[in-house]
Amino acid sequence: MKQGYESPDGILPNDTTFTIGQESIRCYFPGEGHTSDNIVVWLPNQRILHGGCFVKSVAADGMGYVGDANLSEWPNSIRRVMHTFGTAKIVIPGHDEWSDTKALQHTLDLLEKHAAEKR
Repeated sequence: MKQGYESPDGILPNDTTFTIGQESIRCYFPGEGHTSDNIVVWLPNQRILHGGCFVKSVAADGMGYVGDANLSEWPNSIRRVMHTFGTAKIVIPGHDEWSDTKALQHTLDLLEKHAAEKR
């Protein structure tokens, strides 16, 4: 019970695929990033990746709130997502506009810029 919130009833393993009808929905934990437990969701038939706040929009010019982030691990986690889901046609970030895999590279670029500014 961190910060006064109850733990969820169900816990997903690191990589879980659900099938609803003909649709597969893959929930994937790439490692820590925006939070210690962020996941991304992959719809392989449509090649859509929902990254949530783990992925920054190409319109983002900064990192936003990083109080719960693991900034040293996030770049490695983004690289794992880029490797695993690099064929995405659509990437949905937590805020702002959708794009394609440019959002993943943009997130990595922002993380590297943020790290350089902190040195």
